Amino acid sequence: DGVVIMTPYLLDDMNAIFDLRVPRRWTHDPSGAEISWLSPSVGKWFTGLLQRVEQLTEWLNMGATGRPKTYWLNGFLNSQGFLTAMRQEVTRQRKAEKWALDDVVFHTEVRPY
Repeated sequence: DGVVIMTPYLLDDMNAIFDLRVPRRWTHDPSGAEISWLSPSVGKWFTGLLQRVEQLTEWLNMGATGRPKTYWLNGFLNSQGFLTAMRQEVTRQRKAEKWALDDVVFHTEVRPY
């Protein structure tokens, strides 16, 4: 039939996009918890979405054993989860040496581009 029922949620989202704002339902779940990155405009939010998709697609195209040499940490939807997973992987690789997860630390070296 093609009839679309205009709900208050849909109207709020439409008004936000019209005002170039990111709809709240895109960034927060019903409880109010933040589930997305925050951006000042819908354009910047959408650009961030495209960049995240590009990063994840490139990684997936590397196959099961491929790993990027560099990555955009903020591009992960759950950066803290990614960092924890890295520590867990290192701990598993050093299982014979009995490395503890809490003892694994990150070292960052800034190098010229």
